[in-house]
Amino acid sequence: MINSYSIWLLQASLGIGMLAVVYELLLRKLTFFNLNRLLLIAGLIFCLIIPLIPLPSLAGLFNHETVSHYQLIINPYQLVHIDTDLSVDSNYDHSLKTDILGIAGILLLSMYIAGAIRKMVMLLSALKSVLELQRNSRLIAHEGKIRIYLQNELPTFSFANSIFLHEDIEQLNEHEKQYVLLHEKTHIRQKHTLDILLYEITGIVLWFHPAIKYLSDALKELHEYLVDSHIASHGKPVSQYGLLLVKLASQKSKGPGVINSFSNTSTLKRIEMLTKPKSRSMQKLKFLAMLPLGILLTAACSFMQPNEESKSEKPFETDTNNSALENSMRIGKITWQGNSKFSAAELSDMLGVKPGDFYDSTKIYDRIWTYSNEGIAARYMNDGYLFFRVDVSDSAVQNKVNLIFEVNEGQKARIGKVIVKGNQKITTNEVLNLIGIKEGEPFNRSKLILAQKALAESGYFDAKNVNINPIPDHTSFANNSIGKTDIEFAVKEI
Repeated sequence: MINSYSIWLLQASLGIGMLAVVYELLLRKLTFFNLNRLLLIAGLIFCLIIPLIPLPSLAGLFNHETVSHYQLIINPYQLVHIDTDLSVDSNYDHSLKTDILGIAGILLLSMYIAGAIRKMVMLLSALKSVLELQRNSRLIAHEGKIRIYLQNELPTFSFANSIFLHEDIEQLNEHEKQYVLLHEKTHIRQKHTLDILLYEITGIVLWFHPAIKYLSDALKELHEYLVDSHIASHGKPVSQYGLLLVKLASQKSKGPGVINSFSNTSTLKRIEMLTKPKSRSMQKLKFLAMLPLGILLTAACSFMQPNEESKSEKPFETDTNNSALENSMRIGKITWQGNSKFSAAELSDMLGVKPGDFYDSTKIYDRIWTYSNEGIAARYMNDGYLFFRVDVSDSAVQNKVNLIFEVNEGQKARIGKVIVKGNQKITTNEVLNLIGIKEGEPFNRSKLILAQKALAESGYFDAKNVNINPIPDHTSFANNSIGKTDIEFAVKEI
């Protein structure tokens, strides 16, 4: 769950960053204010939603490998003997790395949660301050759904369906008052508060992303341009309105981030955009730059989709980065499916965990694949189930993790030919005597490990270059019969 959320954060952040770059480079200086507003709203929503949509993985298009029905799914630990002394050091290093990564993961998660909480508190505080101001202000007019208040704490602004006039408005003449009221009513009719709240809420989740603040400020700037343009298009003298902007600039002060303030945006910028010639219609073609941006983001999200096909070709794998986080959750229900050789109770006993234990995916992986001869894979393979595999799925419910183990026992196998490669001084018969495995006997993982150990300790071969390669005879497995698997021992003489 944490992994999926992290991927979503990465994909959404990538898209929002590209949106900010394209807007700044191509669109910010255009006078298509409505289109720019639509772009910033729709673009943000697209960047947040597209990573959530299941997409076919494009990465799979570049993977042309085919897998035989009888492909062996064998972990290196399953057939390879590991010297005890070396494994202690290796396990210690692995554990140390896991602990460091786990602690780093907890620190990053804690920082992220702290930042999100801080941003949420700031938003709630801003909303609370507006509500308190509304209670403390004097209602002076009520026009339909619009309420007009008089107050002396903040410069004139609007929020939702309310207009908060600063008491200094009494110093303006009637024409100027009408300009101010028309300005704030336009904010309300165009529902600019909803735009701001959308970015503020997104800012809680992506508080670390600088593009969120940039785009939020750009959107507020657009709101002012839209309102100024609306007033100018209704026959109001631009020169008089410009003088009013300069006059009210003295009111500028810091207010809650969720409001539309008459004097928040740079007065010079607003006058510049108010008097600037309209952008040519041909420049609307610049908005087509959003198309490759959308395609690029969609492709990026698709490449980050897990490849289900490749996932099904692997035994259970764990993400050690999250082990420390997992240890805070307990195991809920354990379900076994597809097993016939061993009962669910026997498999759970081999697994060594039970409902109520702390969830540790590394421990579960080890108990399945790497736990000496008592591991689940070893028990199956010692009884001839060479093609055994298990797929594990987990689902978090509150603070518990329910586990489903889907077992594919596969067909049993017998030993076919025993092949030796790499021997030159030592005869094949001498090697076969050391191995002690005969054609026709049931496949047994433990015997293969003992044979490997015998060759490694014989003094004839390089202990680090004694490898075992099972080679299944696919035709012998037809009709679900017990098939044959040749075993190749590849050695390197000293």
